[in-house]
Amino acid sequence: MGKHKKYSDDLRIYKTIDNWIQKYKITNYNFKDSKLDLYDRKVVAYKISKFNNNQPIIDTLNEAISKRKDVHGLIIYSDQGFQYTSFEYKSICKSNGITISMSRKGTPIDDSPMESWHDNNNITSLQKYQKLVEEWILFYNTSRLKSKNSRNKS
Repeated sequence: MGKHKKYSDDLRIYKTIDNWIQKYKITNYNFKDSKLDLYDRKVVAYKISKFNNNQPIIDTLNEAISKRKDVHGLIIYSDQGFQYTSFEYKSICKSNGITISMSRKGTPIDDSPMESWHDNNNITSLQKYQKLVEEWILFYNTSRLKSKNSRNKS
């Protein structure tokens, strides 16, 4: 399996609690979609949204496509969330020669690398959350020890 051949994808919900919101016991929810290259375990694209809709999934898909240019033959593993079964998502994948692979409902085997990558934390504000995500991705892609494909330093 080579680089840019198989990606894992998952949308995760995160709670952010701003000080003034916390006073009134209101919780904001944010949704993060990330795509992980299974070859070198690097995050290829991610988006954070305040809405649980198709947009973050479509945006990360388009970002991954624009970074790679030729994605024909790519396989993307995900769960069966409504975003991944949407007409728009399937259409973009099909028109770019991308194969969609999904596990059975309730069995996140195909996207388990992405499931384990996410961590469900309460973050104090959206700005801190975005900064934390960016720092984590930088560390994850550049500094962490890699047990698989450790020969690849890129």
